[in-house]
Amino acid sequence: MLAALTLLLSAPPNVVLIMADDLGIGDLSCYHAGEGSLAPGPVRFPTPNIDRIAAAGLRFTDYHSNGAVCSPTRAALMTGRYQQRTGVDSVINADFKKNRHTGLSTDETTIADKLREAGYTTGVFGKWHLGYGVQFNPTRNGFDRFRGYVSGNVCYQLHYDRMGVPDWWDGEELRMAPGYTTDLITDYAVEFIAAAGEGPYFAYVAHECPHDPMQDRTSPPARRAGHVGNVWGPKKGEVEEVRVGMMTAMDEGVGRVLDAVAASPRADETLVIFCSDNGATRLGDSGVLRGNKGSVWEGGHRVPLLVRGPGVPAGVTDRLAMTMDLFPTLCGLAGVDPGEVDGIDLAAGGDWTADPERTVHWQHGASSAVRRGDLKLVRNGKKLGGLYDLATDVGEKDDLSQTRADVAAELSRLHAEWLADVTSGR
Repeated sequence: MLAALTLLLSAPPNVVLIMADDLGIGDLSCYHAGEGSLAPGPVRFPTPNIDRIAAAGLRFTDYHSNGAVCSPTRAALMTGRYQQRTGVDSVINADFKKNRHTGLSTDETTIADKLREAGYTTGVFGKWHLGYGVQFNPTRNGFDRFRGYVSGNVCYQLHYDRMGVPDWWDGEELRMAPGYTTDLITDYAVEFIAAAGEGPYFAYVAHECPHDPMQDRTSPPARRAGHVGNVWGPKKGEVEEVRVGMMTAMDEGVGRVLDAVAASPRADETLVIFCSDNGATRLGDSGVLRGNKGSVWEGGHRVPLLVRGPGVPAGVTDRLAMTMDLFPTLCGLAGVDPGEVDGIDLAAGGDWTADPERTVHWQHGASSAVRRGDLKLVRNGKKLGGLYDLATDVGEKDDLSQTRADVAAELSRLHAEWLADVTSGR
């Protein structure tokens, strides 16, 4: 079926990949709908434009970020491999006294490298967070165009990082620009899509929203040059209103990107993907899931994934998928060999909903999780967090580790073998 689809396309599909930052499973209104919703409560953040992707495509309910925080997931996205293999298994910190000097090696083969092999023009707009130094710049990792920031977050108004360092780039040149971060990212993406014409093109739209600092379009600057940390933040009673404003700006931006795609020459041959890099903070909405960003509980890594485009069925799927799967999936659609990856092609054979049993892993600091089928084992340091059957207990409330000790032991063994494998040679 996939081969037949490829023959019908005039060229490999264009790709627009939109990634939100710290967005939980309940932060999109489309995840509040339908029987068995993971977010059955009231909608806090209406997202009608993002919901347009879900309405015309496939909504995943069992999609997971590779990491529980930003940089690791982005390393997995870029390489199709577990982030531990790349050495980017923790946040690349803005603090000069920490690991600010590290980044994703240019020896790694990125999805941008692969798509360029297939004739794509490649651009990334917004957050990079895979290295602060120019030697780690996206333009040295397969991207033709980069406009945005390299740190984990910037002031939405003035674009200083947490250490008070200016962080707004045009390729490898530091070039500050006036404007609200979310709107600027949208502007750059829309311009890129319009200029790309028939393509093929790959637009990676990496939003800062809803990551802190908490600033909507009307908020004053949160940071200033040379000052470590924030100089402004909303009062406690204003946080919800500000966050709604942030989400509204991103949703409007996604609408503009979708309109740009619709106006492009090969609109029907464009794949649009929307996802998040990890779970929500406590300010967001994790729905019925346990835990938040920074944890290996489901709330730390089970996040939205919406896909629409040629060959993608409309509906909902509960197939298990990971960030690292997007690399081989896009390579498969572009007709290039992904090489040695840990992810799987979600569109293999033209079937986006097939759900082969697989074993997947998470490691965040001393905390870990391993899942085979629906059974997931959690450890927090040396302490056993429990064994859970996600098919009946997605909220991870009923610990089965005592009654199914053999399964817990087997999953623990598998995770130890996996960890030794992905960290070998480091």
